[in-house]
Amino acid sequence: MTQANFVPQCVVALDIGSDGCGYAFSMDYQFKTDLCDIQIPIWSPSTGSMTSLKAPSAILFDSDKKFKAVGFDPQDKIDEILNSGDQNNWYYVECFKMALYNAVEKGEDIRKDFLIREKEGKEISAKFLFSSSIKFLKDHFLKAVFDRQISFQEDKIKWISTVPAIWTDSCKQFMRESATELESVVPKEVEIDIPEINFIVDKCEIEQRRIILKTFQPGTKLLVVGAGGK
Repeated sequence: MTQANFVPQCVVALDIGSDGCGYAFSMDYQFKTDLCDIQIPIWSPSTGSMTSLKAPSAILFDSDKKFKAVGFDPQDKIDEILNSGDQNNWYYVECFKMALYNAVEKGEDIRKDFLIREKEGKEISAKFLFSSSIKFLKDHFLKAVFDRQISFQEDKIKWISTVPAIWTDSCKQFMRESATELESVVPKEVEIDIPEINFIVDKCEIEQRRIILKTFQPGTKLLVVGAGGK
């Protein structure tokens, strides 16, 4: 089936942000009845009662560079690691999206891969890091819909990865290749620029851990402000 005649049963938008990462999705039957019926998972640490629509952009690997976790868990784990003095046996990176931007600013050729320095100065493949974070989000989504017994074909998912408009084509190529590096996202994955996505919403309600977006009424005046991360 070619991309031209591909009809998705589900659209999933992944976002690797400066400070947080997450995803949103909509099923075809939801989209047909309500364009704003978009679902977003609620993230929370294993301890404490705070919740967030995004998990922290923090990722942890062990000494063999085996992926361990993304989000709140690495933040909790790194304190334990530092207190034990065992940091040399771990790779911990946070706010890793900016490493891609900074590499471009320094003139590095990032089209295929480059190295990121983790908290203690050890180096790790940027493509492997981004691929691992994307795969984590993909697996989290698939488990979430499986737990809720939502039925669809996995090869009928349209995957979207957001990138800032200020990023170069090489950055977009890097993200596209990272998304397919570990079979993280099927080849139907496409890139889109953040400013090209505009959800006009009046309010966001949380009902039974599901996000409900409602549109503005005709005649409403809007002020659009960009509030990106670092």
